[in-house]
Amino acid sequence: MALFVAAPARAGCGDPLPGPGTPVAIAEVLPESDRLALSAAVYLALSDDAGRTDRPWRDIEAAPPCPLSTIDDDGVTWRVSGGEGSAPLRWARATGVDVYYFLVQGPNLEESKAWLQTRRHGAAGGRSATFLVGTDGGLQYALKMYEGAPDARRLAADLAEAISGRTVPFAAFDPTGNAVTLRNDTDSGVRSELFRPSMLGPNRPAILLGPDGHFFAPAPGGVRLRGAEIVCADAYGPFARGRTTVISPDDETLDLSCSLNSDESWITIFSTHIAHDRGDKAMFRSAIKATQSETGVKRRPVESRPTRGDQMRAGAVWMDRNDMGQGLWFIRRGEYVVEVRATFRLDETDAVFDLLAAVLRNEVPPARAGEPTEPLG
Repeated sequence: MALFVAAPARAGCGDPLPGPGTPVAIAEVLPESDRLALSAAVYLALSDDAGRTDRPWRDIEAAPPCPLSTIDDDGVTWRVSGGEGSAPLRWARATGVDVYYFLVQGPNLEESKAWLQTRRHGAAGGRSATFLVGTDGGLQYALKMYEGAPDARRLAADLAEAISGRTVPFAAFDPTGNAVTLRNDTDSGVRSELFRPSMLGPNRPAILLGPDGHFFAPAPGGVRLRGAEIVCADAYGPFARGRTTVISPDDETLDLSCSLNSDESWITIFSTHIAHDRGDKAMFRSAIKATQSETGVKRRPVESRPTRGDQMRAGAVWMDRNDMGQGLWFIRRGEYVVEVRATFRLDETDAVFDLLAAVLRNEVPPARAGEPTEPLG
């Protein structure tokens, strides 16, 4: 249970929030116009015109002290502060905790729809809504959307609920890739939106948590990667799909990936456009050798079964210095190289090879009751 306590503030800091800040209800299934508007509202509220990826962290660090209250949760004290200038309206931080929360203004759905009619870039779009946002793992999660701004009492209750882990985010924003993913279903099956794809590249990838309809198309049981047209399933045995990533958006150098995780094992599937196969043999051999050097190779091999397929070009599996299984396989599908990298517990070796076989056949495993799909966070 979280306990809210008011704290003395220095004179002039933290202008009172007007309230009442009624929470905006979000439909369980969004029509296309509302999907686009909600995605744009989150993007406009959280993005930076100059392309900075540290907003609002830098603004919070630069803001003068303005303590307003504290929230105690499970022995951890969160300090709520007020913003001035370009800093958020409010933010909450706790010593030794990487996660933080902040309150920021942005457009409501009608303002977002008007912005979508005129341009796709730039910060204009209105400030009639307020968003309560939490950060974790490099992503920003929109937890609440209000018409106007919440008053102090409502904000305190909503912050306490969020800090206690009882709030389900309705959207995730990747500040590096300017990508928004919505949690709710949509009429189109598309849940992610990329707003500035021209900025992307190997040093600035975009993280998506659902299909965007272009790089990752909705497909029964998973998402279909552009170009190679392989399906990354929602789940393979114990492995559930997590993040999908646009590494290079240009069709000539198209580079996409999807990640799959169990409790202690992880697998990444890459699809890269390499039109000719003249350098395949040397490239694959070099990659396997470099990865083995990085992880170390113990003499005792991983128990494995053979995997056959006309598309398999190279592969190796071994035990690393930490007694984890390692696998690296290369598949060619026309002008695309599909690379599967795995780090796994040895008792999940069979599940890894089942996944590899499904990728080779480009098949989606049958869904099982209660089987997980990719999370928003």
